[in-house]
Amino acid sequence: MIKFLLLPLFALLSIPCLAQHSIEDRYDDFNIARTSNKVSTAIEIGEQLLQDSSELSPGMRTAIYDRMAKLYEDNNQIEKAKPLYLKVSSLEPDYYVAHRALGFIYLNELKPISIKVNSSKGDPAAHKTFQAQYKNVALKAVAHLERAVACDPDDTQTVSYIKTIYQNLKLAEKLSTLDARLKQLGVNCKTIITE
Repeated sequence: MIKFLLLPLFALLSIPCLAQHSIEDRYDDFNIARTSNKVSTAIEIGEQLLQDSSELSPGMRTAIYDRMAKLYEDNNQIEKAKPLYLKVSSLEPDYYVAHRALGFIYLNELKPISIKVNSSKGDPAAHKTFQAQYKNVALKAVAHLERAVACDPDDTQTVSYIKTIYQNLKLAEKLSTLDARLKQLGVNCKTIITE
């Protein structure tokens, strides 16, 4: 008889424990760990949230992608950060922070390709292949950097990177229309993601 009474009592007592681990509570735990500089805990909780992201509201989902991307980037896990920044930039195309991060990720990808371009000059086929790779990645970089600098026009260093890439690629038309594009891109800038 005691067994039968204890089982329902145990079941009732365990309900609040289950409620404590709702998706919203885990999201709050993630943000607390992240802002308390408990990076490994934040990443652990964040990775669970990424797996369960379909349960989050659209704003929370975008925020978790963004915040996890930043945590990964800060921990030199660029291969994990990049796809999350890409998701953020597609979900929030006016959010310039993700575009800035992606722009600089692509700029860093240009460094080894540039070395291959320069070292392959004796092999025309390889040289052409590496030049095409360079152009592809460079155009991705400037597309994101333009979105970022449109929202932060005082960032003259980034403007310089954009201009240098266009000059290297001999894209004078892109260079001559840069100011007009930046003005248009800067109209709906978003600096934060609302949950």
